[in-house]
Amino acid sequence: MRDRVRGFWFLIGGACLAICGLAVGLTLVFTDGGSSSASVAGERWYSNSQACLLTGDRGLADPAAAPLWAGMQQASLTTHAKVSYLAVMGPQTKGNALSFLGSLLVRHCGVVLAAGSAQRDAVAARAHQYPSVKFAVVGGVPGASNVTVLSGKAAAIRDGAADEVLRATRG
Repeated sequence: MRDRVRGFWFLIGGACLAICGLAVGLTLVFTDGGSSSASVAGERWYSNSQACLLTGDRGLADPAAAPLWAGMQQASLTTHAKVSYLAVMGPQTKGNALSFLGSLLVRHCGVVLAAGSAQRDAVAARAHQYPSVKFAVVGGVPGASNVTVLSGKAAAIRDGAADEVLRATRG
């Protein structure tokens, strides 16, 4: 009986060692053994720069946001800046948009683009408080030295958005 119990514990111990060995092996395979020179196919490296889009409640489906987003993505391919968007949910008012704009500023977005009148009004109200952040809005009046007004057809707005991201991420 004692030999059977001892055999059982050797079996359990051996299984634990095998599982630990497998875990270590998989960790080395998936982390490339600590090497940072190899990259996984399709992996994309981003810089520390962030470009953020503030949209209305329709998000990227909003026709006013689409050219801005296209320009931001175009610039990201060159600069490797992270691009993201945040849709203002709820009432499309300056007061409501201000809280969403604040979220982008807390994320340390280096450039904030805004599509929609409530979003543009929110930028106009706060841009002067964030002189190190670049802002771009569609239509309106600049108001602060760090705000650029984009206008024209969709292609011009797309190109203007790309230029703003390029300028903001390259210093």
